[in-house]
Order: sequence, then C-alpha cells, then structure tokens
Amino acid sequence: MKQVAANIRVRWQCTGGPVDRGGIRRTAVAALVALSLIAAGLVIPALAEEGSDEESVQIVAEAKATGEELEEGSAWYPPAGVQGSGQGGTGPVVIQDPGTVTDPEVAAEEGRKLPSAEWVIAPIPFANPTIGTGLVLALGYIFPIDPDDLQSPPTTVGLGAMYSNNASKAIGLGGSAYWDEDRNRLSGGIGYYDVNYDFFGIGNEAGDRGFSIPLRQRGKALQIEYLRLWRDDTYFGGRYEFTEARTSLDVDFPDWWPEILPTEYRSTTGALGLVAERDTRDSTFYPTAGILLETSVDFYGSIWGSDFTYQAYEAAYNCYRSLDEQTVLASRAYARQVGGDVPFYGLSLFGKQADLRGYTAGQYRDKLMLAVQAEYRRELKGPWGYAVFAGVGEVAPRLFDLNWSDLLPSAGVGLRYTLAEENHVNMRVDVAYGKEGAAIHFGAGEAY
Repeated sequence: MKQVAANIRVRWQCTGGPVDRGGIRRTAVAALVALSLIAAGLVIPALAEEGSDEESVQIVAEAKATGEELEEGSAWYPPAGVQGSGQGGTGPVVIQDPGTVTDPEVAAEEGRKLPSAEWVIAPIPFANPTIGTGLVLALGYIFPIDPDDLQSPPTTVGLGAMYSNNASKAIGLGGSAYWDEDRNRLSGGIGYYDVNYDFFGIGNEAGDRGFSIPLRQRGKALQIEYLRLWRDDTYFGGRYEFTEARTSLDVDFPDWWPEILPTEYRSTTGALGLVAERDTRDSTFYPTAGILLETSVDFYGSIWGSDFTYQAYEAAYNCYRSLDEQTVLASRAYARQVGGDVPFYGLSLFGKQADLRGYTAGQYRDKLMLAVQAEYRRELKGPWGYAVFAGVGEVAPRLFDLNWSDLLPSAGVGLRYTLAEENHVNMRVDVAYGKEGAAIHFGAGEAY
C-alpha cells in the first residue's frame, strides 16, 4: 500500500552556498546522457519506420482514405478512434499485415468492438526486499463503459489484499475509468496499510552504510484524479490526496542517527495537485507504440488536511516502439523533487515504484530523485514472454549534488505470463540486480 502521499513533478530547488563547478559539469554530462537516451528512443525507431527506400513506403496523407486496401509496408495516417492509432489518431501507422483499415463508423456497422469484458483473478506470490515474502490476492474487472466507443481505453476496477511473512498487510480498492471517446479520465483508490519495514536514514551515505532501524507504519490513504482532454492527446486536470500515517519503533536511535521528528510519528498529509498529461499509447495495459508524458505538482498544506507544508514536483516520460510483431522496446525517464517541511515518508525514494528495481524501498531516499531505464519485451508462444531491463538512478538533496560516484545501477531479467488475453494484462516476475545484490519482484501489469 502506498505509504507516501506525494507524487510530484519537475522543479529543481537550489539553496545558497558556494557553487560546486565540478558538480555542475558532472550534472551537465548526466543530463546530456539522459537526453541522448530519450532522443535515441524517439529518433532511431522513427528513422527505422521511415525506411531508406522511399519507393517501398506509400504514404496516404489523408484520413479519408479509410476503407482503402493497403499493401504491406505502406504507411497510413488514421483518424482518431481507430485501433492502433494511439489515443488521438496521430499516425502514421506502418501496416504490418495487408488488409482493410476502417474508421469507427465502418467498424460499428461491421459489428467490431473493443476487446470484451474480462475478469482477472490471480493469487500473486512475492518476494520483496522491503517487507519479505507473501501473497497478493487480486480481483479485477476490465470492461468498456460504452461498447460502441472505439476510442476510450477499457475501464478497470480492482480489489487487492496483501500479507507477508513479517506481518505486513494491506487492502485496497481502486480503478481507472475512460469515457466519451476518451475525453474524460477518472482514477482513484482507497486503502488501509499496516507495514513493517527498515528505515535507513536520508541520503546516499545512509543508504551505502546499510544500517537500518525497524519501523511499523499503519494508516489509511486516499487519492482521486480527474483529467479532461484539451486537444491532440493532451489532458489537464487535478487531484486530491490524503494519507494518515502512524509510525512506531521498538528500539532507540543511536546517537549519530538523524532521528525522526516527534511530529512525524502520528501525522497526516493532504494535497491538492495540478496534472498535465500527453498520451499517444496504443494500449494502457501493454503499449507497443506511442509515448506517455506525465507532469504534476502537489501542494501540501493545512487547508487540505496536512500537518506539513511542502510541495512535490514530478515528471515521467515513457516511450514505446515496436521492433516487430512480438517485440517492444520501452524506455522511461523519471524525476521527482520535494521542497519545504517534508516528513521522512514524503521524500523521494527508490524501491516504491519500478524506478529502480533491485533495491529495498527507502534505502536510498532524499529530496531529489532521478532515474533512466530501458526494457526489451518479447512475446513467446502461448501466454509466455520475457523481458530484459537495465537503468541507472540517483538521489540527492539538490541538483548540484548529483555525481557519478553515487549512481545506482539496476539490471535484470523477467518472465511474463498473460492473465487477461483480450486486454493483454501480464503477470511479471523480475529478478533485478542492484548495487548490493539481487531482489525478486512480482506484479500484475508491466513495470511502466
């Protein structure tokens, strides 16, 4: 269950003091590497799709060409609502198999609809470096709100419960709804958590030291978010978050330890946030093309029910490219920054999400977090598949404190099994290697 009430987007916060010119140079190099990886994910596959032989690619520039027979290897600019065109129909799409492409009206006349409704019922074992081994029971229902709406992604409602061998437990209800030809998006969740985990302190030195204090944290969490289509696959909206946290420990902190403030043992956080999103993916469950760019800022304060006043900024960029019918190359860049009176559980940390796999959640935490990664996904015969992934990341109190020596590597392989064939929902088992060893991660759906 989510322990941190803050999801944030990109702003760099600098404090006074002498400028570390060497740090600036290191940061500039790191930024160039990250931008190069992102550019490679965008430009190289695009060039591969375009091809060097112009005669082999027939570009049909007008969307009114729907219904026309297209030859294999041709490129077509589909209108909004056609499956495979992205959420907004931006094209072009390279036709992999000869056939007829149709617009939504023709598809409706032919009786073609979105994938049918599906139940997903799965007991998912896990081995987590943070809370031990255990079992997650997941029940989900995937369905279209309007069967005649060929543009909105399927709506999902799910219920999950978790228990681990260190007595951690959680239960939650959540979902995502899409309607009116994907002009409206509503998501949210509510849950209760009671988890036991290790607190390593704050900063890279604390993470490298490896010394931790066992904590128990329990409480309730709520989040609701609404987005409205503006234009060209771009959405704007807002959200509200609330978390109640009750933290306790059975041991005393050593003298050199940065103790948790008394106000953080029993506290609440609440925030109102602004969200902007661009989404051209061809699927919300298993994307094979398109991008997802998410940016947001959350303002925590007493007016929203928070005991702390701070801000959280976040940016995430995912890119998906099909190499062939069975292979997808996915890449992701992520940044998070917090500023103000931030509780220890509101800091940026590795291990809570898929940035990066192979680390105990919270071993590396600070105000700033950056991560870049890529994943090669391959489908095999039947419901099976595999993935190979690698990435790097770092935490720091501010941007100018980033340096090469504190980079955290991550690499691994994973097995995939399809739980819901109509919507291509996979169960994944990943073995990830971090700076200090390996960890096993289980989950429903792709890492990103």
